[in-house]
Amino acid sequence: MNEPFKEIYDKLVKGEKISEDEIEYLALGDAYGEDVREVETTFEEPGRWYRSAHTIVQLGDRYWRVDWDQGLTEMQDDVFWEQPVEVIPKTVVIPAHEATKWVEREN
Repeated sequence: MNEPFKEIYDKLVKGEKISEDEIEYLALGDAYGEDVREVETTFEEPGRWYRSAHTIVQLGDRYWRVDWDQGLTEMQDDVFWEQPVEVIPKTVVIPAHEATKWVEREN
């Protein structure tokens, strides 16, 4: 795992808060690598200026959900103020197909 992601990982595992810049780096992952990857990003219905986004990122053997707001105009920046939440994959059976949803890890 490259150094910036290792530092973020260590802080998250210890329950420490990470900076807005680190949250953005985690969500948008310009340097994803073998030990760090975006699993999925989902978007909610757009508002006038923003739409909420939820990105699941795998760091090593653990998963984190990053909730952020995507700016929808050239005047609105993306916003990263929510701390990541650790999640685990849980397969649920829905008649006719299976889907994976992400639930918060219970300590």
